[in-house]
Amino acid sequence: MTVSQKVEMGITERKEREKNQRQADIVAAAEQIFFSKGYENATMDDVAKAAELAKGTLYLYFKSKEELLLAIHLKTMVLLVEKTLEIKSLSIPAPEKMRQIAMFYLNYSKTHVDQFKVMLKCESNLVHSCIGTITPDCCDLHSKQQLRSLIEIIGQGMIEGELRNDLNPIFVVLQLMGSLTGMFTMFINKGDLLHTKLNFNEEEILADFIDRYISTLLPIKDLHR
Repeated sequence: MTVSQKVEMGITERKEREKNQRQADIVAAAEQIFFSKGYENATMDDVAKAAELAKGTLYLYFKSKEELLLAIHLKTMVLLVEKTLEIKSLSIPAPEKMRQIAMFYLNYSKTHVDQFKVMLKCESNLVHSCIGTITPDCCDLHSKQQLRSLIEIIGQGMIEGELRNDLNPIFVVLQLMGSLTGMFTMFINKGDLLHTKLNFNEEEILADFIDRYISTLLPIKDLHR
């Protein structure tokens, strides 16, 4: 490789880093505006001002509010996929991996309430196709990767004898994720009621549910341990 080629490659890489950083800054600005003003009340002008950009520059990166919302969703999905893969790689039994993933989801939903609400909104197909670089299909790829990782955890648990060998891993994951989504939605919408009126906390409820659900997946010989 010649010197000029190295210089050109360096310039290209620098421009790509700058572009990625600018996109990240815009998404952070969109989070600030959407979560403070409400998505419906926010405008692209508001986001441009928060990001300290001209409106025309903003549109070079994101074509609409909807695309920005999907970018926030994608940011969350990337984080969840990375954490799932991290837990999947641990040398612990499949049931414990399931517990850790569920508890991470809960902790994230409590520390990033607004981001989690965006994820639930997007995963419920309330955000439709849009023009731009980030589309529902892009987010869907990460959702599928997440599901695939969870299915592999169940499958490996069956192979290792940690879970029943007559399970359908796809059914198990879909049932679990559907149940968790409902529970997290309840926690977000009814959290105050749980704390003040019923004197429960989310960790207790989730831990009890996970233990009960996992007990249905264990080999019969493990049920009475």
